[in-house]
Amino acid sequence: MATLVAIFFVTTAITGLVGLHFAQPRSGSAGGRGGRSVVGVESLPAGFSDSVVFSGLTNPTAVRFAADGRVFVAEKRGVIQVFDNLSDTSPTTFADFRTNAYNFWDRGLLGLALAPTFPTDPWVYALYTYDADIGGTAPKWGSAGADSDPCPTPPGATTDGCVVSGRLSRFEANGNSAGPEQVLINDWCQQFPSHSIGSLAFGPDGMLYSSAGDGASFNYVDYGQAGNPKNPCGDPPGGVGGTQTPPTAEGGALRSQDNQTTSDPTTLDGAILRLDPATGAAAPGNPNTGDANAQRIVAYGLRNPFRFTIRPGTSEVWVADVGWDTWEEIDRILSSANLPIENFGWPCYEGTGRQPGYDGANLDICENLYAAGAGAVNPPYYTYAHSAKVVPGESCPTGGSSTTGLAFYTGGSYPSTYNGSLFFADYSRNCIWAMLAGSNGLPDPNNIVTFVAPAAAPVELQIGPGGDLFYVDFNGGTIRRITFAGPPPPGTIPVNAFRGEYYDNADLTNRLLVRTDATINFDWGLGSPDPSIGPDTFSVRWEGYWDFPVSGRYRFTMTTDDGMRVWADNVSVLDSWILQPATTYLADVRFSAGRHDIRVEFFDNTDEAVAKVSWAQAPNILGKDTIGALIRNAPNGLKWG
Repeated sequence: MATLVAIFFVTTAITGLVGLHFAQPRSGSAGGRGGRSVVGVESLPAGFSDSVVFSGLTNPTAVRFAADGRVFVAEKRGVIQVFDNLSDTSPTTFADFRTNAYNFWDRGLLGLALAPTFPTDPWVYALYTYDADIGGTAPKWGSAGADSDPCPTPPGATTDGCVVSGRLSRFEANGNSAGPEQVLINDWCQQFPSHSIGSLAFGPDGMLYSSAGDGASFNYVDYGQAGNPKNPCGDPPGGVGGTQTPPTAEGGALRSQDNQTTSDPTTLDGAILRLDPATGAAAPGNPNTGDANAQRIVAYGLRNPFRFTIRPGTSEVWVADVGWDTWEEIDRILSSANLPIENFGWPCYEGTGRQPGYDGANLDICENLYAAGAGAVNPPYYTYAHSAKVVPGESCPTGGSSTTGLAFYTGGSYPSTYNGSLFFADYSRNCIWAMLAGSNGLPDPNNIVTFVAPAAAPVELQIGPGGDLFYVDFNGGTIRRITFAGPPPPGTIPVNAFRGEYYDNADLTNRLLVRTDATINFDWGLGSPDPSIGPDTFSVRWEGYWDFPVSGRYRFTMTTDDGMRVWADNVSVLDSWILQPATTYLADVRFSAGRHDIRVEFFDNTDEAVAKVSWAQAPNILGKDTIGALIRNAPNGLKWG
């Protein structure tokens, strides 16, 4: 039986608790399959439920959903698993690079991304801690093929540190198998076991964004004074083996401010990068000048930007930066195309003020930043103190804190209250919140609601099929889904019936009628649905929540004159949006037992008007299919007419 892998906080030498800390498996254990994740009774808003989609994973850290229905999951040990669809219970190992990955505390495989047009563009990207120095050969500390890796004493994990680096690589997918690893970047010197590499995501421009922490100590003010040899990352002014002292030291956490010191080669620690996904070089249009690393950076001054997300419809990058002993931050990068690039101030600042420990060390880098005034750094968009509740009176604890997930909700089956909200998670508090959108469309820090309390060890949030929120449960080895099954808000979508919206144009504009339809089974001939609607050039949108009594394959039948399209849980099932006589289409879809959202759109041009949709358990197989990965026997399903 696998041993539970916990994540906990280490008491610091200053006053409080440090950020995210993944503990090692106990002796003889390979990982954390099926570990306990939630303590107490889970609470969600009325109508919501939290269910396990995938289980049996070994310390999952990230999940990505492909357009063809496949689901990729990163495991911290250095393995990428792939599920064929949401109903698959037996994943295939897509890539296994455990020999290269250094799985120790916060280190390991943490970032995952799919090319924006995957699988047409067949690349899968991984960001992980590499078990070697920059330019070295793995394994340095671990063993080939091991699930977890050691840091012996000496040097000691938190004494002098087991120095490693970070790697950004990509793998070409051939079905469910990965081609050879292509290394794009090997950088990010990491001395201590926290604040390692972070996340990957593609922007709307097709460029790849990446994050990483400062690689410094969480036990004391670290300016590069420790190590064996001292200053092992070779930071100025002493270089490898040199003694670092204030005020001139530039090592440790000060690597997050390396963009400020242009006289030496730039490091990538504590920064957000914007990259060409084919080469790992600076993306076209990056505004920063200097050496190759400096040109990659679009924001810096971050401690541990463990997770970030791109705000839909914009190029804004929103960052969850894990704090030290006092504050957690959510930061907003407005633009990656303008100078000066944004500096969020770590380690000279934490939260909205100066960081007392680094301020007291009288380091030139921080003193110069203070002298430049408050405008020299970007304040966080939102902060919460380790000592305070995020929402007054909630059950989520205080104390140890670590922001570990961000996801914007853009619409789906959830009540419209959540549209535009920013969901954010804290692994240490085991909670997920929603920062609801304000009148300006942005998340409002003054309007936050508790969403899942306690959650199951959330280390990443993603919006997935059906527009639902999915999250990664590190301790329990599961991927979980938050669904809404009603009762729906009054006046919106009914259960086991359809809300019909009738429009007096063929393009779903000029709505004149809203009613509840028990079924979609209409043959209007040369007439219309209602006296208020003309007999030609009208359209209808139907939507309803429908209960499917058992799991299995269901056959959808659609008959239409003229055009019609059908979605199940926001995934296209049938689509024939053309002028045509009455024509029937069939498609098989696999559902899990429970409530699902069915949406239908229809238009009539002239003459006859027919709109019929129904479904029943499939008596035989038309084509293997799942929600999110529909496989049809013909481009628009089987048809006759």
